[in-house]
Amino acid sequence: MSVTLGITPEVLAGLGLPAREELDDQRQRGAACVWCAGVLDAESAVDLGEQPPPARWFPRACQSCVTGRAWRGFLDHAMPCARCGGASGVLCETGRALSRLARGRRL
Repeated sequence: MSVTLGITPEVLAGLGLPAREELDDQRQRGAACVWCAGVLDAESAVDLGEQPPPARWFPRACQSCVTGRAWRGFLDHAMPCARCGGASGVLCETGRALSRLARGRRL
């Protein structure tokens, strides 16, 4: 079964979702991972959520790509973020979400 993430625009930006117009038909309609173009099925797909108009679409990805991109997104996010980069060890909502995804967990 495909899993839908409760993903915010900030988290999606951290993952680096490509623009729809850069993708082939398979990746635009969710049959293939938006990043690696690997074929997806209902069991392997991670639903990245509905993207708003004017180009409404429903991107999906493989777990491996989501995990790797979330890790890089977390590292890019954490350093400049006052809360995530601080000594308190308490992450902001975006940092927490990227960290969970990087560890292969669902939001």
